[in-house]
Amino acid sequence: MSYTRCKVVEHLLGADYAHVLTTDRCSAYARVANRQLCWAHLRRDFQAVIDRGGAGKEAGEMLLLISNIVFDNWHQIRDGTLSREAGIDRILNWFAPEFRLTLESGTRCGCARTQRFCATLLGHWDSLWAFCRVAGVEPTNNSAERALRPAVMWRKRSQGTRSEVGSRYVATMLSVSATCKQQKRGVWLWLTQVFNNAKSGKPMPSLLPTS
Repeated sequence: MSYTRCKVVEHLLGADYAHVLTTDRCSAYARVANRQLCWAHLRRDFQAVIDRGGAGKEAGEMLLLISNIVFDNWHQIRDGTLSREAGIDRILNWFAPEFRLTLESGTRCGCARTQRFCATLLGHWDSLWAFCRVAGVEPTNNSAERALRPAVMWRKRSQGTRSEVGSRYVATMLSVSATCKQQKRGVWLWLTQVFNNAKSGKPMPSLLPTS
């Protein structure tokens, strides 16, 4: 199953995908070379470690505390009260080492689930900090989830589609709508251009960003 999911991701992204992909810890993304693990999902994982209690609770508490500090610094970078250079230096040189030490300690805590979780994060160490290395990358995939929310709500209200053609139509139109919204372009204006170009034999207008 994991292999099949990986192949699906490779097919969707294409062989030459070179951007950073922000994801949860789903194994389907294991082969993505440039990846940022979503810290919002990780924080829920840290809380789950705490809620389990027992031998792993202390590690979970420390991981959540450090994530709070990382987010605080990131928010300062984003709102301009802290320079990116200074903020990234703090995160990578002050807090990331403490985070690694906590994960290493967690691999020896005595709770099997917490040990596996900490070992997994250590194995994806570089994917924890891509947002520090690459300008424009966020530490969470919240923006993508907000973009997907209308599709999720539509599916709940409509009960989905009944044919492959219908599914492709809905997927295409929802993608067009979300893309136009992100680019601050009018959906109807773009669709009108599509129909006009089709009638006159002109190429379809692109949805790729212009800059």
